[in-house]
Amino acid sequence: MSSRKPNPWHEEVANPISLLLEKVSPAVLLSTVLAALVPVIFVLGFTLLQRDTSLPPPVGCRKLGLKGTSNLKDQHSKLYARGGTRTPSNPWTIKALFVYPVKSCAPVELSEGEIIRTGFKYDRQFSLGQFVTSLPSLDGKVTSEWQFVTQRKFPRLAKVETEVWVPDPSAPGYKADGEWVKSDGCIVVRFPFSPDTDFTFEGLKNYGKIIAARLAGRAEPTLEFRVPFNPSEERIKSKGYKSREFKIWNHTPEALDVSTEIDPEILAKLKYTLGTSNPIALFKIDTNKYREVKQNAPKKEDVGFQTVIGMQDSVSTIEIISDTKVKC
Repeated sequence: MSSRKPNPWHEEVANPISLLLEKVSPAVLLSTVLAALVPVIFVLGFTLLQRDTSLPPPVGCRKLGLKGTSNLKDQHSKLYARGGTRTPSNPWTIKALFVYPVKSCAPVELSEGEIIRTGFKYDRQFSLGQFVTSLPSLDGKVTSEWQFVTQRKFPRLAKVETEVWVPDPSAPGYKADGEWVKSDGCIVVRFPFSPDTDFTFEGLKNYGKIIAARLAGRAEPTLEFRVPFNPSEERIKSKGYKSREFKIWNHTPEALDVSTEIDPEILAKLKYTLGTSNPIALFKIDTNKYREVKQNAPKKEDVGFQTVIGMQDSVSTIEIISDTKVKC
């Protein structure tokens, strides 16, 4: 039976470490460890203090939307790869329902949706717009107008999240004359914005915001604002809304510029996030002046009314029936 020879290198390394541990008292060892951890704890604490802070829930309202995981979680399953034919025993069903409160921004998924005259309730009642000035014509004239914006030109709109909050008598602080209850609730708009970083105190705080967002699973920090869904005439006057012509394709309806509800600094940061040099604003369709659609829509003499829409691109050929609900 052979015996393994002692490793002199192991002894040379291990013995000094053992001797050092024997000579260092527990108090000194503990203080050394704490001294090493203090900077880490400070940086972590400083970072956590820079986390995004959400606005408090609108008083008297509940958040609209699907609870739990999306109905599209298995959309790539082979179960749906070959499609199917509708039969009495195997009817077609709705897989998922979405509304887009702000045109071209991220949607809100619903378990059921209410259909009103313009389509799904809460769908595309708002749109972001930019103020565009044309190049001079041959005679030196220029034209300026507010135009809608979509992901076709501004793909980062896909990162702009939306929420819908609706009045609910069971919600905390509900009052019939409450600020948000009177406005039929509100929408919340949230968008990514990475602030500048440098070695100033403010720059280090911004760097902490970026790290905090990463720790929370977000690519960037976010900012948010909210506006009433259906403001009263009193609020329209007090906030100084403007009625402006707002171009959507070949239509130029009158829409309410609700940008006075938004902090100018936040609006400027949204403009930076989207990547436009033009002024931007948030518009709401005027519910007294909906857009009439006559192409690809049922005729008034056939259905008894003229089809109208909000900020949608167009209308389908499916007849819209008011006061009905659609479920997944």
